[in-house]
Amino acid sequence: MPLPTIFDTSHPRPEVLGGDLLDAIFAADLWEVIEGRAHPDYEDPRPFFANSHPTGSLAFLLTEVAGRSAGRGGGVPVFRLETGFGGGKTQSLIAAVHVAHQGANLATELSEYSVAYLPAAGATGVAAFVGEQSDPLSGILHRENGRELRTHTPGERSRSR
Repeated sequence: MPLPTIFDTSHPRPEVLGGDLLDAIFAADLWEVIEGRAHPDYEDPRPFFANSHPTGSLAFLLTEVAGRSAGRGGGVPVFRLETGFGGGKTQSLIAAVHVAHQGANLATELSEYSVAYLPAAGATGVAAFVGEQSDPLSGILHRENGRELRTHTPGERSRSR
């Protein structure tokens, strides 16, 4: 008896079947998530985790990030994500940002990741440096709350969720 094909066992998402799939859904952008202007599948942690497969590496990363953010100490303080193009680096960083911002609010979504400790929602700050969003020669103009600031080096950007 032959094994079933992928077409027998998998069913495309409704937007694929309806021809409504946006190219933006394939282009995860960490900075857009940090800025709060990403596609909803990346910006909102619920669909993000619903559409993410809980690999062993991602579960380990989130367990460590959540535990340290919750004040449990120990664990790995620095990660070096070494994968090729399409290996999940941006996906992992976005997941870590969601865990840091939402923490305990994501207990249900993170149940498949075996995360034991979560920080309180909003208790953890996030610092991100995205090289593509940097310009050390001309600087980057930031506008927030009616103020303008030009940065030439990595700086602090706080945003409550």
